[in-house]
Amino acid sequence: MSADARECLSKLISRFHDRLDLYGCINRVGPFVGQLLKNEIAPIFGIERWATGLNQLDELSYYRLRLALRLATLFLTEDCTLGWFAHYTFGRRTTNSSGTYISSTEYSESREARDKVKKKIRALGKDLTLMLRPAIGEDDGSYGATYSSKRFLPFYHCFRESDWPDTADDRCRHPVIVLHNDFFQYFSQNLQDANADVWIRTQFLFAATLVHEVCHAYSMWLEIDREEPLFRKEDKKAELGFSWETEVLGYICNPLFHDITGCEMLLSMKAISYQDDRSQPAIVRKLIGNHPSHFLRMNPAHFQDLFKLQGYRGGSFYAGERFNSRRKWVIAIYALSLQWIACWFDQASWEARRYQWRHTGRYVPTPLESFVLVYQKKGDVVWVHYPLDPRMEEDVAWIPVAAERERQRGGDKLRCIP
Repeated sequence: MSADARECLSKLISRFHDRLDLYGCINRVGPFVGQLLKNEIAPIFGIERWATGLNQLDELSYYRLRLALRLATLFLTEDCTLGWFAHYTFGRRTTNSSGTYISSTEYSESREARDKVKKKIRALGKDLTLMLRPAIGEDDGSYGATYSSKRFLPFYHCFRESDWPDTADDRCRHPVIVLHNDFFQYFSQNLQDANADVWIRTQFLFAATLVHEVCHAYSMWLEIDREEPLFRKEDKKAELGFSWETEVLGYICNPLFHDITGCEMLLSMKAISYQDDRSQPAIVRKLIGNHPSHFLRMNPAHFQDLFKLQGYRGGSFYAGERFNSRRKWVIAIYALSLQWIACWFDQASWEARRYQWRHTGRYVPTPLESFVLVYQKKGDVVWVHYPLDPRMEEDVAWIPVAAERERQRGGDKLRCIP
């Protein structure tokens, strides 16, 4: 993240600190988890799949990761969350001017496809190596990276042959997932008195990053595609890990300032460009969902650096490789509440997902009701909106004004185009 964007984000946190606190984005405002996950950890994440040696997990560090690994296990074993893998494995490849994309088939939507995917993931687990990036060489800042073989690792020479897990000999690719050294720094310390909010954010970020990289490893291991395809026809960039985050989590999740250490808050960004002004209200509704709050326009001058998509991990997934700043855009930045994060670790929440899947055959990512900034750009004109909250004294007088504006616009919360 650029220095300008960091400074702008710091101002934003200061400007809206009380609101972020109200939504539970900074500090816990209630016991959100009824019963923490107790499921078995899948063999693909077993301790024997982790490399040993320099800056790697020991048994105690691995034990501290158990909650994240349980969540990652559910993402790879529950029928309701396996749609991404079934679509990738059994979807139809089609090529057009944008590249190769995957489209659904009757079989990719079937129960049999999910059963076959489970077997393939178990088989991948016998060929996969997991490790943490040692604190040597240049750090590229990525939370995780996946290599098709350990011999392509820039630090391969720092490890002995005995440091590597066993892999089968009948495949040419044995993927290696490398996670950021900051995860090692966090989970190698005594966490008995750790800040509970930072702890659960870091567990979630680790699980999300790990499965993000499993998606890349799965693609390498299957050897269906020479290059990663677009997961959906409408995607702007082929990036399988980000497509998994958006399909299953609903959001590409980043720590504040892109710093894993401390993990004070998790943020996300989504962006949609458009040409026809008539499509703008539908785009806004897609980005803010059924957000119950009314929105107020603010001076955008102080926050424009926040909305430069190139500065965000995942920004190019929405904008493509060549961001066109002259296009019309609606961009939303979300603060991920602790309640939303915690629900992923709650057994009752997973029972609800299973119930919905069994009775409807549908999976919908957990909805987020939290603080969001909405940026709209048309030519050189920019608008930025934020949600009003009846718990904020300064908002009380504005809420009926905003409600009346919405009524005049036929229910569109953020209809800004003249």
